[in-house]
Amino acid sequence: MKDYPLIKVAIFFIAGIISGRLISASVLPDYMFYCIFSFLSVIIFIIYLLNKKKTSAVQIISSFCFGIILIFLGIINYNLSLNDVKPFPFQKSKIADARMFGEISEIELNREFEIRFTVNTDSIIAGCQKFFLNHNFLCRVRDENMKNLNRIYSKLRVGNYISVAGTITKGREQRNPGEFDYQNYLEQKGITGILTSYNAEDLIVLDSAKTNFANIILSFRKSIDERISELHTPVAASLLKGLIVGDRSEISDETKTDFINTGVVHVLAVSGLHVAYILLIFLFVFGRFSLISRNILTIVGLFVFIFITGSTASVVRSAIMGMVILVAIITNRSANIYNSLAFSATIILFFNPGDLFDPGLQLSFAAVISIVALAPFFKRRIDSLNLKKNWIRKLLLFCTVSLAAQIGTIPFTLIYFRKLSLISLLANIVVIPFTGAMISLGILTLFLSVIWFKGALIFAAVNNLSTYLLYEINHRLSAFSFSHLSITQFSLLDAFIFYSIILLFFFYYERFQSIKPKIILFILSSVLIIFLTSLDDKNWLTENKLSICAIDIGQGDSFLIKFPNGQTALIDAGEATWYFDNGKRIIIPLLQFMDINKIDAAFISHMDTDHYSGFVSLIQNGLIRKIFKPTLSAENGADKRFEEFLKENKIPFEYYKKEKLQIGNCSLYILNDEAADSNSSISMNDRSGVMKLVYGNTSFLFTGDAGIKREKLLMEDYPNFIHSNVLKLAHHGSKTSSSEKFIKAVNPDYAIISAGQNNKFNHPSPIILERLNSASIKQLRTDISGFILMQSDGNSIKILEWRE
Repeated sequence: MKDYPLIKVAIFFIAGIISGRLISASVLPDYMFYCIFSFLSVIIFIIYLLNKKKTSAVQIISSFCFGIILIFLGIINYNLSLNDVKPFPFQKSKIADARMFGEISEIELNREFEIRFTVNTDSIIAGCQKFFLNHNFLCRVRDENMKNLNRIYSKLRVGNYISVAGTITKGREQRNPGEFDYQNYLEQKGITGILTSYNAEDLIVLDSAKTNFANIILSFRKSIDERISELHTPVAASLLKGLIVGDRSEISDETKTDFINTGVVHVLAVSGLHVAYILLIFLFVFGRFSLISRNILTIVGLFVFIFITGSTASVVRSAIMGMVILVAIITNRSANIYNSLAFSATIILFFNPGDLFDPGLQLSFAAVISIVALAPFFKRRIDSLNLKKNWIRKLLLFCTVSLAAQIGTIPFTLIYFRKLSLISLLANIVVIPFTGAMISLGILTLFLSVIWFKGALIFAAVNNLSTYLLYEINHRLSAFSFSHLSITQFSLLDAFIFYSIILLFFFYYERFQSIKPKIILFILSSVLIIFLTSLDDKNWLTENKLSICAIDIGQGDSFLIKFPNGQTALIDAGEATWYFDNGKRIIIPLLQFMDINKIDAAFISHMDTDHYSGFVSLIQNGLIRKIFKPTLSAENGADKRFEEFLKENKIPFEYYKKEKLQIGNCSLYILNDEAADSNSSISMNDRSGVMKLVYGNTSFLFTGDAGIKREKLLMEDYPNFIHSNVLKLAHHGSKTSSSEKFIKAVNPDYAIISAGQNNKFNHPSPIILERLNSASIKQLRTDISGFILMQSDGNSIKILEWRE
């Protein structure tokens, strides 16, 4: 390791950061870390003075102490970074009608119907109280009037002292299995919470900002963003913004999914590939300058590119490595790639140790390390073939570089995306050259537009066509059933097992001479990876049992059912708005995590948006086989449009009627009367689909948003039959439902309440909660517990803890 001193520094420093994350400050206070750090430093200095000859024993002791010092330096650095992370300052997770005062520290590029910026607050007014807080909040100002938003966006500057009114919330935490923990993501960026305003007029700039470096970069980013939009179609512009300025907010989720499925999502994040293209462009532009001048100007250009792209960890890593190579050329020294990687990692983590846990940095370093380590191995294999045609050799080398990167990033890809692409080699052959050409052409178009706008439009048209072709090819590749495998429970332990077996495979492969032991080694390694990484997998929805899942979709309903024979059903799917779609953001990730590919039967209790609109995304993604819904309401335009949507997507549907559905060993009784439901005098809530699910001696009653009037009819028609072990409380626990008589008639052991945290309706009603308490009924609430998992073996019902 003498030739790689920076690797040792990086390893010990990273070990310190990981230790700092694992060791609570309450276990060992900060001052203890400083004391130990100082003590070890003194010891090393004394050893150095007493033993100038540096014997082997002294060198071992000093190296050990130096390593420990680096570990403690990492711990201290990580703990210092936590000072920027402050807990949410309010007891309630949602504060309505708040007004925030503070200084803008960062502004994101413009979005449709929304502008985002980070505010360092000095005070917040909530109700009649004023809180003096020094916290970072993400502000989202939304308005359907884009003119109002654009007017404000054009004036906003970093350093503006502003006042903004809206609703303060925490970021959504992981409240369901497989869900992204947005609050944790914000905290890693030093952001405490979110303020959302739905009127641009609620934002007031109280003090103008001074011209500074941050605003110069912001103006440059805005100019590039606006010019890209001017020159290109919206679809092409969204891609180029991602490739050039690192803003992927306008790339559709469908496109991102296609890129994930084909294993080329890395091209959407500005990283080493993009920096390499930028480096080549700069070297070409400055080609007429002397060697030293050309390299210095390129280094300056890379610095500017870092800030233009938002200074993400992957860009900083790539740029630093590029700069190290250029400096080595200027000083006539060789640049060791491993030392360059270690140097860039140390620099990034010194300034922001939290980046160690950033997916972008992990994927970026894993890819490069794997390429550097495995590319020579693959090159030797290719050279041994003695290929006569050079283009075949180059193509194979390109493929093996892509393969090496994929091998190195597989664990992180599975942890974060839960998908393993089987066609990434093929896709990369197409996508990477496309992307490189588009980046070069995009930058050329931007420069040309300054002096000849019409000419730039011609080049932009080429990129428009390129984007269409790229998306179309990628979509067709993604559509193949064999394009990817879903692997939903890949853990850090699995990653350790994977890397260990891969290292052993390449270590022993070189030592075998004949092909037979190499094949056996490959098969054995593959089997071990598959077997060992599956040992800690957990089957949440146990086979041969009935599983009922109350999905936390906020203020709404959604219940996933898996029957003992493996078939599935979904009762309601929550709400979908322009800003947040429960179907897309909550239910689809949950189904993927649970390894459910299709919903066999979907039930819409009634046509309120907080019950049915989340189904749209599920249908568009081909996840629904059949739908049951209330009779078409002639006066409800949304109902008509939804049925037309079902017909367009060839989804069969039936109206509720009194019937018994036999699914596996379960009986599902629909308790609706067609004649009664067709009565126009009955409210939409009272027309809700009411279902009783029976499995052995256990039963569950689902009531939608049925009101007291409907409950009375149920008691008249089914006086004894409505008795159930579990009652899904109607209308989120509102006092308009769950009458005392109805609760007594059902006589459940458990009552499930699906409601949003701190919702504006104050559901569930204290009256209903008291009613349940008086009847000694156990309450299960999504607003408190999040996702709720119940399982029945036909004799008893268990409540399972999913956060284990």
